[in-house]
Amino acid sequence: MADMSVLVSDFITRKLCQNEGCLDYGQLYQTICDNIRPISEDPQEMLFDVLTKNSRFVIVEGKEETDAGCSMAPDSLVVPKTSLRLCQRLPGNCDNCGDLHLCRYFVCGFCRYRKKCKNCHDLNSDYNMAVLKREGLQNLEQAELFLLLLQNDSYLLPEVCMHYNRGAGQHGDCRFKGECTNLHICMEFLLGKCQSNGCRRAHKFDPKATKILSGRGISPENRSILHRIYRNRYLITSSMKTSEKPTTEQSCLRSKNTSTVKEADKKTICLFFIRNQCTYEEKCNNVHFHLPYKWQTLVHEDSTWTDLPNIEDIEKDYCNPENDTSTGYFTVDFRTMMCGSAKVRRLSTVSSVTKPAGFILTTEWLWYWKNDQGQWTQYQHEVSGKAPCSITSKNLEVAFQDDANSAVLLSKGDQRYVLSFKGMHELSIELQTKREVRRRPRFLSALEVKKILES
Repeated sequence: MADMSVLVSDFITRKLCQNEGCLDYGQLYQTICDNIRPISEDPQEMLFDVLTKNSRFVIVEGKEETDAGCSMAPDSLVVPKTSLRLCQRLPGNCDNCGDLHLCRYFVCGFCRYRKKCKNCHDLNSDYNMAVLKREGLQNLEQAELFLLLLQNDSYLLPEVCMHYNRGAGQHGDCRFKGECTNLHICMEFLLGKCQSNGCRRAHKFDPKATKILSGRGISPENRSILHRIYRNRYLITSSMKTSEKPTTEQSCLRSKNTSTVKEADKKTICLFFIRNQCTYEEKCNNVHFHLPYKWQTLVHEDSTWTDLPNIEDIEKDYCNPENDTSTGYFTVDFRTMMCGSAKVRRLSTVSSVTKPAGFILTTEWLWYWKNDQGQWTQYQHEVSGKAPCSITSKNLEVAFQDDANSAVLLSKGDQRYVLSFKGMHELSIELQTKREVRRRPRFLSALEVKKILES
């Protein structure tokens, strides 16, 4: 049964990628029944198990009435998901990072340098094939794999301007207007939800947007289905978040009359403010602070968050996985996020894996496991004196951003483990032993931040 599940999972991924990255459950079920026989004694149950118990798929519940013997509405949408990404480092500067070594323009459909390009165009290289086999994607055709990457890797496609989608002006609330490097297009249109005939936002790519897309290497073929790719990417992103935490796209679609976000509700530090480039001042949805991290405590008297003193010292202690608490007068317990009887929170810039390489001062998260000697070891392919690990901190962070409640499989030498994000531990499949896991950021001092900005 396990082999059949893998076979069906691979088949589903291929079919979804062949059909612009998604299919209705009813269509998918019929396609599988027509091509894989016998699928099982109960094909409905088999398909449902493969889709719901596999991290490779996102399901958007439909509205049609569920058929007899079926646990899913026929119009439910199925979208393929992957944690695989492209390496963002320059050629020759990376060694076994675990990401694909491919030219981003080649993946997007058009590289003007073609065979003269310094970046890799060989999907079948030994390194890339090893990465694909690790992810179980080695059977995908090139076009299928590239579509899967476009829907999942935020490094490849330009972002839609969130400020353009707010406000009543020609460019919404975007103060960069015609100089904006993000796409000025109606987000509701891309998601297939815009019902307004009088919508002021663009419903097609104008010359400026076309220039941005061409600069990213988006081929005309991909451009023709870009609305579907963005819609699928949005559905994948939405599935990663809990209902209590709105996605970036949802935040972007607030009404133009929405008031400024309360300071207490802001959780992310503004990347543009750190570079002195944010023009939205109090209207900005993010926190304005001069460092990419900030520690605060909740004052119960007036229910406000107040900055803790010695923020840099607390951050330095937190970045060391060996520390359960910070040093100094105001001691923060990192396990409970409490300072005495007061709640504590850490604000930071977005994770580095969610932004293209050009964004500076994003937060690089590192993952560690506690070995039998009580020492904390970072997840990386080459472990000094130990058997190599099949996964890196970056791989784990990508998977964590995809679904913080999921688990991933990994290996160290001949030992296999299941790492649970929810429980923050890894469990040995063979020995059933459990080890603690921690996720901590890479430390940046205020001086280092200053040097990065000056460079």
